Amino acid sequence: MLVYPRCEFLSLDTRIPLLFLLAGEDAIAPPGGCIRDAAKMRNEQKPVFLKLYPALGHGFDNEPWVQAYDASATADARVRVRDFLRQYLDAQ
Repeated sequence: MLVYPRCEFLSLDTRIPLLFLLAGEDAIAPPGGCIRDAAKMRNEQKPVFLKLYPALGHGFDNEPWVQAYDASATADARVRVRDFLRQYLDAQ
């Protein structure tokens, strides 16, 4: 699971399921490279999932960052993480 990732360090050669949770207006970890890399991996039939929160910035799930926090996106991200972990950890 990747939240606010710096995708320039990501290896595209993976078989491990990945979930990207990206903030569209993230100035610290811009999502463009991750979106490109996730699309490339999906085209190679790798288990990659991506959710972009387009209008949100870095820290949207971190309540103390009042200027960025978004309760609705945080709730959605938590559900996605729980479902992702349930699907891939329960399958082991």
